[in-house]
Amino acid sequence: MPSHGDLVKEWRKGNVLCQIITHPDLGINNGYLKPDVDMETLLWIMDNIEVHGGWTYSDLDGWLGFDTAHYGDYWPGTSFAEQIDKITGFPKNRIWTLKKLEDEINRVAEVINNHIKEVRHAD
Repeated sequence: MPSHGDLVKEWRKGNVLCQIITHPDLGINNGYLKPDVDMETLLWIMDNIEVHGGWTYSDLDGWLGFDTAHYGDYWPGTSFAEQIDKITGFPKNRIWTLKKLEDEINRVAEVINNHIKEVRHAD
């Protein structure tokens, strides 16, 4: 499990363990997925499955992650938001909530699960 922040929520979607973890300094929440796959498939996922802002985390335990602190991202009520609010003209293109983050994680997990089914079916 990624250990850089507080665990907000954990669930399983098919062959993928999913987590939301709060960044300790910014107060934003980030998404993590651990597919039940070998390293070759994990690398394929990183190269071929898109996630908001791109994959920004991976480890040898098979976790993949993405953050929600990209240009245009906004988490109301966080220290990240306080910093953004000081910048005149900084866009707030994607206003995040836990529900929106969970939806993005579930979307990506579904794509991964579909890929796993295709690969296992081909064998």
